[in-house]
Amino acid sequence: MVAELCCRAVKLLGTSAPALLASLCIAACGPEAAAPPSTPQTPAAPTQAGTAAAAPDETRPTLRLPTDVHPSAEAIELTVRPEQDRFSGRVDMDVTLDRGRRSIWLHALGLHVSSASVTPDGGAAIPASWTDEDDRGVGRLALAGDAPAGHARIHVEFDAPFVSGNKGLFKVTEAGVPYAFTQFEATDARRAFPCFDEPGFKIPFTATLVVPDGDQAITNTPEAGREPAGQGLVRVRFGTTKPLPSYLVAFAVGTLDVVKATDVAPNGVRSRPLPLRGVAPKGRGQELTYALAHAGEILSALETYFGIEYPYEKMDILAVPEMSGAMENAGAVTFNEPMLLLDPKTAPIWQRAEYAEVVAHEFAHQWFGDLVTMAWWDDTWLNESFAEWMGYKISQQWDPSLQGDLELANATQNAIGTDSLVSARQIHQPIATADDIENSFDDITYQKGGSVIAMFERWLGPDVFQKGVRQHLSQHRFGNATADDFLGALSSAAGRDVGSAFRTFLDQPGVPFVEAQLACTGGAPPHVHLKQSRFLPRGSAGDPNRTWQIPVCIKYPVAGTGREPQIKETCSLLGATEADVALEATACPAWVFPNAHGTGYYRFALSSADLANVRTKALPSLDARERITFANSLRAAFNHGSTPYAEVLLAAEPLAADADPRVASEPGGFVGMAHEWLATDPLRQRVEAYARRLAQAPFAKLGWTKQKGETPEAMQLRSEMLGFLLDTGRDAALRAEAKRRAAAYIGYHKDGAIHPDAVDENLAGEALWIAGQDADAAFFDALLAAFTKQTDDVMRGRLLGALSAARDPQLAARARDLVLDDRLKHNEMLQPLWGQLGQPETREDAWKWLQGHWDAVSARMSTVNFGGEQLVSMAGTFCDESHEKQVTDFMQGRAAKIDGGPRVLARTLEEIHLCVVKRSAEEPNVRKFFSKR
Repeated sequence: MVAELCCRAVKLLGTSAPALLASLCIAACGPEAAAPPSTPQTPAAPTQAGTAAAAPDETRPTLRLPTDVHPSAEAIELTVRPEQDRFSGRVDMDVTLDRGRRSIWLHALGLHVSSASVTPDGGAAIPASWTDEDDRGVGRLALAGDAPAGHARIHVEFDAPFVSGNKGLFKVTEAGVPYAFTQFEATDARRAFPCFDEPGFKIPFTATLVVPDGDQAITNTPEAGREPAGQGLVRVRFGTTKPLPSYLVAFAVGTLDVVKATDVAPNGVRSRPLPLRGVAPKGRGQELTYALAHAGEILSALETYFGIEYPYEKMDILAVPEMSGAMENAGAVTFNEPMLLLDPKTAPIWQRAEYAEVVAHEFAHQWFGDLVTMAWWDDTWLNESFAEWMGYKISQQWDPSLQGDLELANATQNAIGTDSLVSARQIHQPIATADDIENSFDDITYQKGGSVIAMFERWLGPDVFQKGVRQHLSQHRFGNATADDFLGALSSAAGRDVGSAFRTFLDQPGVPFVEAQLACTGGAPPHVHLKQSRFLPRGSAGDPNRTWQIPVCIKYPVAGTGREPQIKETCSLLGATEADVALEATACPAWVFPNAHGTGYYRFALSSADLANVRTKALPSLDARERITFANSLRAAFNHGSTPYAEVLLAAEPLAADADPRVASEPGGFVGMAHEWLATDPLRQRVEAYARRLAQAPFAKLGWTKQKGETPEAMQLRSEMLGFLLDTGRDAALRAEAKRRAAAYIGYHKDGAIHPDAVDENLAGEALWIAGQDADAAFFDALLAAFTKQTDDVMRGRLLGALSAARDPQLAARARDLVLDDRLKHNEMLQPLWGQLGQPETREDAWKWLQGHWDAVSARMSTVNFGGEQLVSMAGTFCDESHEKQVTDFMQGRAAKIDGGPRVLARTLEEIHLCVVKRSAEEPNVRKFFSKR
């Protein structure tokens, strides 16, 4: 599963333009049942949760279901009518009981159970009653008699409301048409039907959907048949799935466009053609053309890597309204709409890159997660870390111009930022509570895990690593596996112990800090002295005395046969606190770079002399990943407290001329921070002038309009430089031009229609943001009218971003009130708050608004995937002691009521505290620096 991609993108830019980027993001993983009960016209209200205690022979499970009941198959029949408020269904579960029982524990959440029974083999049905035992979806079937050990069938009939959000079986309306979709990971299948809702219970499912005649019905397997079901309904039967955990079951119902694509052709791995379809809301099927044209290419590339044919009968890709991220349901992969509904001629570059990376990520899960599933949520990383790494790898292979390799480098630096906190968790995190399950889907799992995999792939060699992956998948095909299983396969392929080194990154939190110093003394061969500890920013309470087994690769020049030096690379496994690495050189190299190709998951520091040599001599010899790593090492030195503001900014300043936007944006982070800290100080004008001097020349070379044949790299760089000049540089001429283009974009002085050609698609968000900042009431109304009429999520994101940027007090209040406006989709509702909290001019009023509307906002976000966690993290925009205390006092009790909230609050408070410490130490240096300019 990929979730909250726009929040991830915000983090990638650090401090350069958080409010701007947040607003540009798109708000924006058996036997057949008997005939179903008729759907009631006026459904009975759900019964209240029972309070009866467990039977004397039972201990109420607190997190995991008992292991002495073994499900082997489940048949599900649901009556799903999207135009109604409730659905109904029945399930039949085949189980084996290790002992006689009077109670059976299951998962179900928010279901009204109307009848239930348990039928032992050869025996009569035993009536059972259902009791909800907690608010997490654990319940008990209390049997009227004893069920003996052996095989039995559990039968349950039920009904429930559709979820209003994007969890469980949820209902969503687009353009006035209702649809029903599912999102079950991690533990929301229980909201749709009774089940054993844990990844270790991996069984075949057989689905039947009773739907309105004329509606489409989609699930994991191909349709097997249909017949009339009365009352204008049709019963659609589907084939039985391969063994799956409940979280990978999926349904979609509605008047959907289903577009049949050309079958994915056989290849060297798969001998059969593979059916491929795209699914979209009514009338939007033609927008799937690009996605369907290339999905088969990406899937085939994965087959080639794994050496195992795609494991399922068909592949459907579904564009789901109001979905957050994407989900790897076997054979029915769901995506938020912008990932699939795009025109490459008009789509911004980020949208095309996201398509490639996320499709590759979710398709990789069909093997790593679906074919082989984690045994328990502590190994969520096995699914997500691998798919994260594979998504970038296959994206780079499929279309190198999208630079998936460099996006992974950015992701590594993002993960390092989170992992530098004391509140950071380890990748392989023990699951003690339901909160831990929710927290396991974060950038530690995705980005740190994917980065660690990339590092070990480079250490072992791609061929050896691939051999281990194939061995792992073959050994656990259609089953479950653990971290030990995966590391064992890698060790077997490598012919040496890989697990010991890998586990030092899996089983402890934190980022290694490698200090490197070149030594060329006493006539001895040159060597680099390495020393490791835990990287901690200033103000941290963490213990630096940690060690890892770190694959360190050092890049350096040696004399070649011609004029140009030869670039060499020496690698070593740093397991001790300190060690020397001998270089393959007879003379002292002109420079050393201690993270070759930027694949090492660690921060590094060089001696002053060695750092100066890298700055002055090495940069032309460093590839883009290495330059990204170097740029981030400057940020790390500043956060660590070892390099003061003036020195780090002067060292970073030349990077603004880099051709890669990820490198070029690094100085902007330091300048943007000063702009933020000096929000009410006259010195801010000098910060703005400095920003203009930094970025005007790079932007002038590119201009407002892209050139024919221009690279995606140049498109991204133009967007980076313009956003920086508009927001931090306050360039008056560019702001005026941005507002002119934004007005033309929404037809403000014309027809009120969207005119996409008024501004480059990669700059439209920036232009609208600035226009929104300076909007008057008439322009705000025009933006709101355009937003209300728009159905395309990319367009909506741009327009909502502009509304969220409003600074006029009355308009800013209107922007905040949009959070609870029904015209905003569930996955859009926090965007106005991000925009308002991201600007110092509106932050305080936004914080007061959030406190005053907490109950209403948190209630609505409770049905949005990771919505509560986002809500808690929003206070992380503050950087002063007063608000640190306010956030602590206000959030502590409230965060405890949100799934995953306590850990997110701990991280948020730590981020605020560290920012306060850094600001206290460095704001005087910032003032000194700009007072001289």
